[in-house]
Amino acid sequence: MALERARQLVGEISTVPVEDPWEALAETAGELRSLKAVLRARVEELEQIRWRGESEQIRGELQAYMAILRDNANVQAQMAKIMLDERAVRIKEQQALMIRTAVERALREAGLEGEALERGRQAVGRHLKVIRGTVERTEAVAIERPGGA
Repeated sequence: MALERARQLVGEISTVPVEDPWEALAETAGELRSLKAVLRARVEELEQIRWRGESEQIRGELQAYMAILRDNANVQAQMAKIMLDERAVRIKEQQALMIRTAVERALREAGLEGEALERGRQAVGRHLKVIRGTVERTEAVAIERPGGA
């Protein structure tokens, strides 16, 4: 009966793709915080943290509270990682814009115009691709051999 009810409940769940991972994690973090408060109150009410049956076991309330603490820490770490990843993307975008602006100004300052300016832009693009490929290969080698070994 319980298994059938569980299957019915799972069948009622509709899945919706997560479009904003940050928002989804923030919602989960809020739920975890609320549940943590409820479980903390329950743990504080315990008169003992273990019970004895055939063997001594930690109370379920305490186990659930410890699990919530771990889950909460994991969600917060994931949120911090998203923030760092987004910041790294913004920094790379700013760096690219700075390089593009500097190159454009340098080409114009060198007196390039029209077709010559376009050839200069294309040459810079080719050289940046070569440099980028070299950097990516160097990073891949560094990852394969941590510590330069």
